[in-house]
Amino acid sequence: MRLVVTVSLLALLLAVPAASQVPDDLLIVPGVRIGKWTLEMSIDDLVQMNGPAFIARLESQEFVSAFQRHVWTTFVPENLEAVSRDGKKVVWLSVGGVKFKTDKGIGFQSRRSAVETAYGKPTAEIDFFRVLRRMIYDSIGLRLTILFGTSLGDPVVEVLVFGPGTAKSIWRF
Repeated sequence: MRLVVTVSLLALLLAVPAASQVPDDLLIVPGVRIGKWTLEMSIDDLVQMNGPAFIARLESQEFVSAFQRHVWTTFVPENLEAVSRDGKKVVWLSVGGVKFKTDKGIGFQSRRSAVETAYGKPTAEIDFFRVLRRMIYDSIGLRLTILFGTSLGDPVVEVLVFGPGTAKSIWRF
């Protein structure tokens, strides 16, 4: 009987995927949040939580319009970025750093093959600067930037969450 209980417990432990072990404050939830920071927060909420941000204009042919970029470097190396159109409402959040992961174990330095296994084919892909590729998953609100065409196995170098179904109001593709 003791052997059956031990084997049963071992089977249960092995059945729980490692990806589900991500602590809540380090969890990326596509279309919702990164850690404790949510898309529902205002820029003012984020400033109250994190202190003053570095602010810059973000403009590129990649985007449908110009944005205001708010960056908090106090979380190095997990720099937090919140982007807005008006300095008030968050359009997307992004983070770099190895600690943050989705419930499927995807995050900074995950390989493209792992991303596609977890999420399938992206809605759109945009090549950027000849070595970066944006993988946009519009239905869930997730954009991953990978470094491609190198011997590194196409690792994720940026994770970004945005409102599901809003990709075409942000990026040109």
